[in-house]
Amino acid sequence: MTVVTNNKNEITRLVVGYGSSGLLVDGEDDLDDDLERLRNQQHQQQRQWAEDDDQKQQQLKSFKSKATARIGFSLFVVASVVIMVTTAYSTGYNKGTVAATTATATHHHNQEGIMVLEELVMTTTGSGSRSSSGSDKGSDQNLHVSFDNTDAIVLPIRRKERKGRGCMFCHLNTVPPVVKEELVETMVFVDDDNNSDESVPLTSVEVTPMTFTYNYELHNGQLLFTDPRSELIPNLQFDYAVLGLMSVQNINRETLENVSLDEVYVHHIVFPPLGMLGAEVLTADPLVYPKGYGYHVIAKEKPNIVINAHLLSNKDLKPINGSLPLARKLCNECYYAPGKGSDCTPEVSGTFKCCGDSVSCTSDEESCLCATNSEYNKHETTKYQIQVDMLITRDIDKIKRVDSWTLAAPECHVNLKGEAVFETYKPDSFCYNNTLSTFTGDNSLFHHIELQEDDENPYVKTMVSSVAPSSGLIVLANSHMHTGGVNATLMINGIPLCSTGTIYGTDSNTKTNARNEQNHLIHIESCYHADFYKKGGHRFKAGDIFTMESFYHGGKNDARFIGDGAAGEHKNVMSYFTTNVVFDGDAPYMSKKRTSFSATGNIIHTLGL
Repeated sequence: MTVVTNNKNEITRLVVGYGSSGLLVDGEDDLDDDLERLRNQQHQQQRQWAEDDDQKQQQLKSFKSKATARIGFSLFVVASVVIMVTTAYSTGYNKGTVAATTATATHHHNQEGIMVLEELVMTTTGSGSRSSSGSDKGSDQNLHVSFDNTDAIVLPIRRKERKGRGCMFCHLNTVPPVVKEELVETMVFVDDDNNSDESVPLTSVEVTPMTFTYNYELHNGQLLFTDPRSELIPNLQFDYAVLGLMSVQNINRETLENVSLDEVYVHHIVFPPLGMLGAEVLTADPLVYPKGYGYHVIAKEKPNIVINAHLLSNKDLKPINGSLPLARKLCNECYYAPGKGSDCTPEVSGTFKCCGDSVSCTSDEESCLCATNSEYNKHETTKYQIQVDMLITRDIDKIKRVDSWTLAAPECHVNLKGEAVFETYKPDSFCYNNTLSTFTGDNSLFHHIELQEDDENPYVKTMVSSVAPSSGLIVLANSHMHTGGVNATLMINGIPLCSTGTIYGTDSNTKTNARNEQNHLIHIESCYHADFYKKGGHRFKAGDIFTMESFYHGGKNDARFIGDGAAGEHKNVMSYFTTNVVFDGDAPYMSKKRTSFSATGNIIHTLGL
């Protein structure tokens, strides 16, 4: 794909930044802010490029062949590149000439499946003159796409880096998960692909317990949101399949006791090989795939386990209007308050920017905290550890690969530029000016529940649908909701497949209530009771409509809550339903040996990238 402009004095940049949702997003440098910096760096860049000329000539041959092979790029990539191209004019570089410059973008995808644009291939196709006023005579400022240019000069374009502390706790997490070889057992099962007429089990694998740990520390009231690109833990150095999630604990590293959600609220923690884990998993039943199925992890693709930990300290919180339950709610649900960072403003109350995921919070310039009774002391922290027990097997070739497909309600109706199409979104919406929609499949990672004045009908329904891109088999499913959630349902073509209810805690004593915390959603039912699971899975067809539907209670008279302000509206809630699927298909991406994917919403544009 080629983007053409008729101004040689342009400096065209494609950048990838880090957005407020904690995921990679496409963005543009502010041209005015960059202009002076670009002028000052041009001569230095010219010298560096001259010194690296030999290396670039070698790269030229490689990228020329790639350019020819990639003429058939999908329209998705074309649109993604076109909307991300921005130009900045340089008055101090090659004055007196104007040329038509052709640029070809190349890209790769990182371990999390996010597209990262790397190079811009440019070539001069014409010449002209420049006026003394700095304007271009006869230059064409319009951009258009060309597919017939394979002669180009490679210019490197560096990825935009996010300001911040990088890996926050790598020094505390230096070893891979512990594999307990002494506890290995043998699992036998019938292989559906084996055509033997014998009725005895035909396949056996060795199953081994594995414990993954994540050490972290929090100041009182701290809002922790780690960068998944840099928060890394060494992975196992061999291929394996995850067969089940047995338990999750959050403990104090010094006392080894379970930590109450009234001390540390587990908003979520995301890491492959598993998806999003919330507070409800601390009491969840084991999540075990049917025999013969598992989540594949390929060592070469996943040398590290990346961590997105969203953990909020409620320790020593200062009551709001005399209410400690209200203070906990406003802290955990990302409400605006002074002290949460300069990026947290009243307009974005309820977004991740008020929950620790902003440049102001991840840099050392500001401390982002919920208000506490005592003054902040940067030298005082409490030491914690998250423990995750799983079952794995090295016999990965005997295990059918399961991929994770999540529906996250509601849907974002935005174009590739992040612009609203039908309704106008407010700044506190996940969909507001959000170019992440491609990577979240047009689904929302969070939403809000407004206060419901009707006490007889205080329930709020949120839903999203997506079309199955292929036929396949659902082997397991589970939902994820936040405080205020009542239930969630997965439907296919309007017919319920599984519904999951919620359980709330009843103990208000922080010293004794771990795993039974008052005012917290502590458990979400599984789909083990569903008929499809008992029958070994549910077959679906390409074109079937998958729908997830959640209900939240938005009224003040919610019997599940105690304390002023605890009930009513809820911000930054989630409505997810994850299906664990074996997709059909003979395309290379489906048939090759690879790590299982975890994708959201309309996944067709991002699979295999």
